[in-house]
Amino acid sequence: RPVELSHPVTKFDLTLNIVEVNQSLHMTLEYSRALFNASTVERLLSHFVQLLTQITERTDASIASLQLITPEEKQLLLYAFNDTVADYPREATIHGLFEAQVEKTPNAVAVVYEDRQLTYAELNARANQLAWTLREQGVGPDR
Repeated sequence: RPVELSHPVTKFDLTLNIVEVNQSLHMTLEYSRALFNASTVERLLSHFVQLLTQITERTDASIASLQLITPEEKQLLLYAFNDTVADYPREATIHGLFEAQVEKTPNAVAVVYEDRQLTYAELNARANQLAWTLREQGVGPDR
């Protein structure tokens, strides 16, 4: 059950205290509100409870075989969030769809590699530059 603490400032980013009282465990979790929001901490706690539940139910299991997420959360992550099927116009081309995205979000990051990144506008400019260079070299259809 939630217990309000009277500490206006946390000593650490995240602190879990567990105390045994009359053969039951009482836990409190303190966290920095500058680093964590309530929903993140609630999700972290639900994963911790899921882990503890499995440990008590499967005492012979290795840690690596235990799941942090519930079956419902796994279903959500693997299937519901990945249900991204979209119909594209049959007459659209890849470069046409890309240029439409450039117009929509020119300053959004399109590509990240190590410590470098390109926006959609920058990537489009480089792709067009490469296309013109290839054309100048005689590259065209079937070549």
